[in-house]
Amino acid sequence: MLYQQNYNFGSKEPSAFITVRKQRQKQNGKNVYLHDRTEFEIELHNPTNDSILAKISLNGNRISNSGVVLKPGERVFLERYLDEDRKFLFETYEVSDNKTNQRAIENNGLVIVEFFNKMLFTNYGHLGGYTYLNNQLLYGSGSGIVNGNPTIFNTTGLGNSNIIGNTSTSDAKIETGRVEKGDKSDQEFGTSYKIFNTNVSWVKEWKILPFSAKDITTKDLVKRCGGCGTKVKDNYKFCPQCGNQVVRTKTEIHYTMDNHVSIGTKNYTMVTYKDTLDNFLKRNENKLIYIQTDSLTKDSLRAIVAD
Repeated sequence: MLYQQNYNFGSKEPSAFITVRKQRQKQNGKNVYLHDRTEFEIELHNPTNDSILAKISLNGNRISNSGVVLKPGERVFLERYLDEDRKFLFETYEVSDNKTNQRAIENNGLVIVEFFNKMLFTNYGHLGGYTYLNNQLLYGSGSGIVNGNPTIFNTTGLGNSNIIGNTSTSDAKIETGRVEKGDKSDQEFGTSYKIFNTNVSWVKEWKILPFSAKDITTKDLVKRCGGCGTKVKDNYKFCPQCGNQVVRTKTEIHYTMDNHVSIGTKNYTMVTYKDTLDNFLKRNENKLIYIQTDSLTKDSLRAIVAD
């Protein structure tokens, strides 16, 4: 018989974070706020002294029967689904605000990462050419198949980094968001034949919400330079740190095909505005604006209002 041996990892636990272009997003408890149609990654880190397996669930459902194997000390940024080469995409939409819909969307944006320890065995003999544990067939002699399950992915090519009610209808609307499939990803996987415990060792959970659900705090009201992030007073026309113009005297418009724009030290993501171009520009006079060229329609556009 084979008997499983347990590891002693002490206080070390693997971690998981939501990142955009490998930058961890600001969080409120276990909530993270993203704009509509933002592609993101799940940062995974293994601080233990042996390989572990991570399995991912999005919107309340496992994305695959397979998982990602992380070697000791390894940190990766998973940007795609395991069974399809498509990136993780957060997409928002509106629903009527009632109890029925609130139950329907309760798993929207939910990200759960389950980590599993690797199995260790002590060999006390074999039975009929197969090896058993707790009466469960683990693998056939020389077959290389584990429980008949799909291959477990390892982290080859993942980009390692050292970066440390009432059910009646209602006119009221709420914005919600789900994790969907984005653009094609070129992130690739290798193959692992390691065997891992079936019991979960650690669970990390995040909830991705639209920016409209974020509570405004006094920190959000602090005026800062769009170029370097320095705190500036209301009467400043130019930043004392970098010289960037703080108060604009005219509207500055740039057109781009990109979904993300870097301005100074800050990264911005395009946001959908349900408005005509004329009305949008009137409401944002004397500001720096980036408009996604191919998003313009009669009554909507995607844009960034930087200041």
